[in-house]
Amino acid sequence: MRKIFGGAMLFSALGAAVLGGALAWTNTEVSDINTVGVGTVSFGMEYVQNSGALLGPDDGINNEVGTGLVQNTGQLTIGYHSGGVEILDVTGPAGGTAACNTSNFGGAVTWLGQSSGSDLANGDIGAFDVGMNVAPGAPDACQGATVSYVVFVTMQTVASQ
Repeated sequence: MRKIFGGAMLFSALGAAVLGGALAWTNTEVSDINTVGVGTVSFGMEYVQNSGALLGPDDGINNEVGTGLVQNTGQLTIGYHSGGVEILDVTGPAGGTAACNTSNFGGAVTWLGQSSGSDLANGDIGAFDVGMNVAPGAPDACQGATVSYVVFVTMQTVASQ
């Protein structure tokens, strides 16, 4: 009796799956063609060196040499990713020689963000400081030299909320 009942139950379940799938009606609707734009990442940067900025002594500690602003001019919200200072050249009394060269100097960008947070929506402005240093043990020949540099800032998109 159990075998007959079990077989009938299995046959009923199998039949319902096969016939139910074959007898079920479906319909699909497709929308008209749509388009959506892709936002842009764009920002402007302004950097101003402090009046009278000087480097030294040779202790590797950054001296603030300037400040900058970043304004989001794109459509997407952006946040600070990274920044830095690239030493391009050293000129002067002994600058650019084996005794004093670009490896004797360094720098960093410190992101200050903005008053309402570090993410910048379109039109928002953020700020950063730039510090530079003379490497510990830099030769005396570096005194009086002039250091040429550029500042770079990289911003990235922020995940949608």
